[in-house]
Amino acid sequence: CDLSGGEADLEFISWLAANAPQTVVLVLAGPGSREARLAVAAMERGALEVLTRPRGPADAEGLEAFLEELGLLLRGLAGRRAAFLARRMLTGAKAAVGSVPGLAQRPGYEDLPRTVAVKPRIEEPFAAVAIGVSTGGPTALGQVLPLFPENLDRPVLLVQHMPPDFTRAMTASLDAKSRIRVMEAREGDLVAPGNVYVAPGGRHMTVVQAEGAPEPRGVIRLIDSPPVNSCRPSVDVLLESMAGVYGGRVLAVIMT
Repeated sequence: CDLSGGEADLEFISWLAANAPQTVVLVLAGPGSREARLAVAAMERGALEVLTRPRGPADAEGLEAFLEELGLLLRGLAGRRAAFLARRMLTGAKAAVGSVPGLAQRPGYEDLPRTVAVKPRIEEPFAAVAIGVSTGGPTALGQVLPLFPENLDRPVLLVQHMPPDFTRAMTASLDAKSRIRVMEAREGDLVAPGNVYVAPGGRHMTVVQAEGAPEPRGVIRLIDSPPVNSCRPSVDVLLESMAGVYGGRVLAVIMT
């Protein structure tokens, strides 16, 4: 969907989400705040991802970037479908096994895969939170960030893989619905508790130790080094820099 129809396209996406939830909706949008706001609204209504539209046939660089991003997304969707089918088959197998009298006591039954709850071992309080999210992220973040309490006493640094204008629009939308402040990170920002810092699209976000601070205290640095794992911003880059400032006191959350 290229959003050329404006509000009509958003209504159609809402209809698809309600009546054909298995349909994958990809949004094509160009630079500019209006299209960015429409793209974020589309994802809030059920679109999976926004892709930057090439400027035209002569935009060879933009077309190459678009095709690379589309290829990565399609491979990810194929993996997601395979995982969904595997989960459905496993659920059916467990139900069938559980319906056979006495089978649960037979050797080998305990070897069936099952969900295991793991309690994390935290030896000291964490000093900062890092969140990394890609496809489907804006919708998920719109559900998670509003749950954060207004008195949160830790900073949150967030990497969402999106083009520049779109991270700005997404940040404004998340800030409006959250009880804590959500902002697009700027060069030199002092990382403060209770704030969510969103990596601006197209740039890596890192943190360095604040000069003269006796305890670990981060300062935002934005860099334009090459993409990592085809992503810029990349959560890998953020996490490596946070480890240099906070050591092991980082609560890292990868939403997938």
